[in-house]
Amino acid sequence: MTTTNKLIAFLSYFLLVPGWLFVLVFRRKQPTELVHARQSMLINLVPILFYLVWLLFTWLVIAIPIMGPLVAWFAFAMLIAVSIALMVLWVVGMVKALRGDEKPLAVIGTWAAKLPF
Repeated sequence: MTTTNKLIAFLSYFLLVPGWLFVLVFRRKQPTELVHARQSMLINLVPILFYLVWLLFTWLVIAIPIMGPLVAWFAFAMLIAVSIALMVLWVVGMVKALRGDEKPLAVIGTWAAKLPF
C-alpha cells in the first residue's frame, strides 16, 4: 500500500462526506481506500438516521403523561451514547487508515462490507 493510498483513505474519514464521496466516485479501483470510504460513509450517515428515529420516537411518546418525557430523555441519552461510540470509531478508523490496515472496524465494518458498491 502506497503513501497516497493511506492518505486518501485517511481523508475519506477526515473530510467527512466529501472524503468518502470522492473515493466512491473517483477511486473505486483501490480496495483499501474503498474499505475505508464505506466505513466512513456509515460513520457519517448512522448518526443522521439515529437522530431522525429519535425525533419520530420522541414525538410519539412525549404525549404519554409522566412516562413519556422520561422515555424521551432515555432515548436522548441513547442517542448521545451512539454518537460518542461513533466518534471513537471515527478516530480508530483514521488511525487504521494511516497505518494501512484493512481490518474492518467493530460493528460498522461488517455492515460496510455488505454495501453493494
